[in-house]
Amino acid sequence: MNDSLATLRQKIATIDTRLLGLVAERLQLARHVGRHKRQQHTAITDSAVENLILQQNLRTGQALQLPQALVCNLTALLIDYASRAQQEET
Repeated sequence: MNDSLATLRQKIATIDTRLLGLVAERLQLARHVGRHKRQQHTAITDSAVENLILQQNLRTGQALQLPQALVCNLTALLIDYASRAQQEET
C-alpha cells in the first residue's frame, strides 16, 4: 500500500463517520422499538434477545476475524445505549 499517512488517516476518518452514522441509525430504531414496547407493555430489557444478538455478533466477528473481546465489548455498549434510547419518552 503506497498511501501516505495522511491518506490512511483520512480513510479511517471516513470509516469512523460511516460507523457513527450507523450507530445513530441504530439508536433511532431502538427508540422506535421502545415506543412499540411501551404500547405493548413489554419490558425494555430482554436478556434472551440480548444473548441472541451477542451470539450473532460473535459469529459475524469470527467470520471477519475480529477479536472476540472487541465484539463482546462493542455489542455490550450498543445494547446498553439501545436500552437507554428505548427508555426515552418520545
